Amino acid sequence: MAEDGRYIVRFKASATDDEYKKTIEGIKAAGGKVTHEYTLFKGFAAYLPQGHLTTLSTHPAVDEVENDQQVHTQ
Repeated sequence: MAEDGRYIVRFKASATDDEYKKTIEGIKAAGGKVTHEYTLFKGFAAYLPQGHLTTLSTHPAVDEVENDQQVHTQ
């Protein structure tokens, strides 16, 4: 995964609202940008600043971090 790209960050069901909010605040403070917050699951899409990909991937409240990309149907 390339850093400084757009990613989807999905939190574990057990993640608290405080963990979620603090993560978003940290991304914004580091120069990143949250572009969408999901309602079907606790998570968001964001442009992550360099260094945050590894930090988020190992965060105990985060379930998954993946590239955000276009999906096409056939």
